[in-house]
Amino acid sequence: MTGLLGWSSRWLRLLRAPSPGRNALYRPVDRARHRLTLLLLGLLALAVAASVATAAVVLRSAHAEAQAAAAHLRPVAAVVLSAPEAPPGPAVSPGPVPGHGRAQVSWTALSGRPVTALVFVAIGTQPGATIGLWVNDADVPTHAPRTDAELRIGAFTVGVGVMIGLSLFLAALHMVAAHHLQHHAEALWEAEWERVEPWWSGRTPGPPG
Repeated sequence: MTGLLGWSSRWLRLLRAPSPGRNALYRPVDRARHRLTLLLLGLLALAVAASVATAAVVLRSAHAEAQAAAAHLRPVAAVVLSAPEAPPGPAVSPGPVPGHGRAQVSWTALSGRPVTALVFVAIGTQPGATIGLWVNDADVPTHAPRTDAELRIGAFTVGVGVMIGLSLFLAALHMVAAHHLQHHAEALWEAEWERVEPWWSGRTPGPPG
């Protein structure tokens, strides 16, 4: 996080700085750095747009899938037939849930026939109590449909993940490009120093031509 904040602050300082074209002290490598910063800022803006678009697409797709799944689900009122415990055999309802045990419950199918299943029920539920269940077309207990809040959280998480991934990629790209420019600047400085050093140290009578 500190690295990203420092990266952003350097960009803001460069944007507030005078344009390289109007500053005679700017070297060609400084102009290249400025252009690189502007390019990366543009790419970062595109990354934000891509993240928002991805989240929107994921949310729209999740809504469509949830609606299609909800068309095959229905709530039922099931009567608890036994106290919650841990009988042999797996429960068919989603679970396990802390504070819940498996119990036999019964409800009426759309065809009118009674259906019995082993599901997870809150500990302390007495036989004869009525609980709510979600079942599919085959009258098998299943998870409740996902809520809008869950769908939005999922889409937001995907969007944030895309943004983080693209930001890390751009940060790495910036580091590589900045290293290349720095290496180039050092090479230019060394070449210029080799030209000026004899005059600066007094080994030659006049400044370099």
